[in-house]
Amino acid sequence: MSNKTVQYKRTLRGSVGAGVGALFNGNGRRFFILEHKDASKYHKAGESQKIIIDQIELGRDNACQVRFDDDTFPTVSRKHAAIVKDGDRWKLIQLSQVNSTFLNGKPVTTEWYLENGDEIQLSVGGPRMGFIVPAGKQSLVSSIKMTERLELFRKQALRPYKTAICVLCTLLVVLSAVGGYQLYDLHQLNVKLEKDQKAIKADNDTLRIKVTESTKQLVENKNLIGDLTKQIGILKKQIRGGNVPIPVPVPDKLTEDVFFIKLAGYSITSPNGDTGVLEIGDKFEGEKVKSITGSGFLLNDGTFVTARHVVEPWYFGDSNIELFLNLMASNGGKVVAHFIAVSPKGTRFEFTTSQFNCNRSHDTMESKNDVKYRVVSTDNSDFAYCKVGIRGKLAYDRTLSNNLKAGDKLVVWGYPLGLGGDLNKATPSKSTAEVARDGLAEGGYILTTASGFEHGNSGGPVFVERDGKSIVIGIVSAGAGRSTGFVVPISVIK
Repeated sequence: MSNKTVQYKRTLRGSVGAGVGALFNGNGRRFFILEHKDASKYHKAGESQKIIIDQIELGRDNACQVRFDDDTFPTVSRKHAAIVKDGDRWKLIQLSQVNSTFLNGKPVTTEWYLENGDEIQLSVGGPRMGFIVPAGKQSLVSSIKMTERLELFRKQALRPYKTAICVLCTLLVVLSAVGGYQLYDLHQLNVKLEKDQKAIKADNDTLRIKVTESTKQLVENKNLIGDLTKQIGILKKQIRGGNVPIPVPVPDKLTEDVFFIKLAGYSITSPNGDTGVLEIGDKFEGEKVKSITGSGFLLNDGTFVTARHVVEPWYFGDSNIELFLNLMASNGGKVVAHFIAVSPKGTRFEFTTSQFNCNRSHDTMESKNDVKYRVVSTDNSDFAYCKVGIRGKLAYDRTLSNNLKAGDKLVVWGYPLGLGGDLNKATPSKSTAEVARDGLAEGGYILTTASGFEHGNSGGPVFVERDGKSIVIGIVSAGAGRSTGFVVPISVIK
């Protein structure tokens, strides 16, 4: 029986929304199967294709969830037909204006309700499919394993929108790498760096010669070594007699509040209120949910600081998992990441994304085919902070962070590539850099030379020395190659 024709339009609710419902509310949703009766490039004869969303398109277009190739079935239109859920039933809708769609051998001019066992054919001599609704509980989406549901969600709900999102994410990566400053300035900076590197090499050669000469002189001076040995013997006797206190190693105050951060998993709330989790090791289109690592630090006013892309990685990456989480968070759902942070002295915190303050005011919401996704800005908003119950020992200076001079020496502490990261007791690594220009660069960054920033350094503290004290002036954000770094000034912390 035909129903009143309503102009077909692919919607977010029918694709992504229905897919989310299938993921987290499988007991309340039913699916159907398309049994392919003819072989093609994308489907084998006899293959059963499970459909878990409320609307799919069939045709040769890349965005179609049921796709056919040009060579095998050239008479199939790019968007030939659609199957849409209507209440508790499904209906077949004719989309092509030049090639017919047949239901049990009869042409469908507009749309027609489907019955279990119907045969669908796209064009004369085109591919045939059986429409099958499993019986009883086997027709519930909950009868499908979660890993298979995730794969079906990717192919059916995300497929029509993935290209647009990947393009925007690629654009974001490019803009972040450039960091808002002109390419001409970068070229001039690279020229200067090449000269500096040659000068450093010459200085290293000179230093190496001096070290060699000093070593020879020390070895030849037997009398000096003998005197030192006697002095050490006397000192040992004094220590045994209690005259001299035995020195005790003192923890490095600069690093004891530099934390190793590790992702523990995600809690997800879908746009319709259903909840679920993504645990470390879960798979999504063959990708495993990875335990992302980063760095953070505790200031002397009780503020814990890290990079925003550490606590909200789904807005910055372009993996299938990150795209899925971006879509979920941008279309009425909620994504919360759970973290564990550990310091060199064993202090341990457990955080969630919700506890952090981030600046999202400069982000933009893009939309294509009714699907929204967030694109982060390329200014100095790559920071996140929250208050904790204890104070650290790290002092900071907001004013200084905005007024550094080219050539100022910087020290960076963190956990590059996760090295030194341990959930019992962490050991950070040190690297150095220099300020590349006076004040802040375009975008509000502190621009540095010779960054060496690796994944895992993100969110770590950047220090400058003033009056014999190490002062925090920024947060590690990103590096462009091996020669340029971007540091968010500590002045952004309100």
